[in-house]
Amino acid sequence: MDPFGKQYLPCRAFPRRWRGLAGLPVAGNGRAGLEQVAARKPDCILTDLLMPELGGLELLETLREQGAAIPVIIITANIQESVRRRCLELGAAAVVNKPVRQEELLSALRKALGDDTE
Repeated sequence: MDPFGKQYLPCRAFPRRWRGLAGLPVAGNGRAGLEQVAARKPDCILTDLLMPELGGLELLETLREQGAAIPVIIITANIQESVRRRCLELGAAAVVNKPVRQEELLSALRKALGDDTE
């Protein structure tokens, strides 16, 4: 069971050993992620910035155009401040750098889901 009792949609952001964590649905690319969002209505989306078919920025743009209010956490190896700023401008709840540290990801999830108590 996940630590917050919520449903997440990871989109390729995690190492293989983390995928399928707690039986969570996983999308292999951004386009598949959008299809899963429509079908499952997740509480939070965890996505990589660079994915085939539809990247993380495009995923964010599409979700915002659709009026979706689902928190999105971007996970990326890109450390450029301009990329981080663009993600946040598009409504990302957080940008987490790779390699992902569990504590940092849990903190981002708490904030995105409105549970800042640590």
